[in-house]
Amino acid sequence: NVAPWNRLPLTVQWLRSEYKIPLVPPLHMPIALGPIEESSDMGEAVSSTGTVCSVCNKTVSKENSIYCVHNQCTFHLICLAEKWVSKTDILPVSGTCPRCNIPQLWGEMVRIRNRSATSSEPELRNQHWADQLSQH
Repeated sequence: NVAPWNRLPLTVQWLRSEYKIPLVPPLHMPIALGPIEESSDMGEAVSSTGTVCSVCNKTVSKENSIYCVHNQCTFHLICLAEKWVSKTDILPVSGTCPRCNIPQLWGEMVRIRNRSATSSEPELRNQHWADQLSQH
């Protein structure tokens, strides 16, 4: 539990059960067992038009969106980041969805967002979400 590792949105993944050792990571780091698999439903939640941010109630474009992994509530990336980040950290670690009140891990939301960017959109592929935080 040493900084900065204790603040990063990591997943502890044991690929085979015989190698698993007792481990207590920070609460925002999920523990998984088994091979790494990509979900087939990623990237389907946010449409390119007509979606409204649950924080500011303004229209959200797909490029600037992030959504709750449980109920697919949609937000501007910057709106949710500003709501969840603490005064001492640069990036949020976790928070509660302002719309459905379900706890979320920031890293998981960003991971799903990044997987939903298609390779046919080069401007999205080259843009990093952290750049949006420094522009605001």
